[in-house]
Amino acid sequence: MFLSQQLASVSSLADIAQTAVNHILAAFNSPAALFLPDDAGEHLLLQAGTADFELENDGYAVADWVFRHGQPAGRHTDTLTGVEGYYLPLQTSGQIIGVMAVKFPDEHKRSFAGKQRYLLTSFASQIALALERAYLAEQAAESYAPAT
Repeated sequence: MFLSQQLASVSSLADIAQTAVNHILAAFNSPAALFLPDDAGEHLLLQAGTADFELENDGYAVADWVFRHGQPAGRHTDTLTGVEGYYLPLQTSGQIIGVMAVKFPDEHKRSFAGKQRYLLTSFASQIALALERAYLAEQAAESYAPAT
């Protein structure tokens, strides 16, 4: 099943995040995780990760940098290259709504092919749209909830 179909079948942030990392694991045979901002939007939280994803020492710092700057960082980039993971912003309508991290197997240490980068960027866009849909649904539900 395509990622877009899987994401369309879930609606909560937690389910979207878990569906996304599971699909990345299946497609790239690589551990993955999703970081989303807390309710105040000040700190990133690890929302979901595959069972074999191990957060590296500077993982939160790299994810935070990606969230604040809207640029990829980590392995296969020119920024914060000392970490093993590839951290990619989840962006919609000019707004960063989260960060995706993928740790590629050792055979990918030297190269990261254009097709792989394009596919991962495509996944990030689809995940970001699904998360935005969930955030908007939450906001709509809150605004129409009866006051108590």
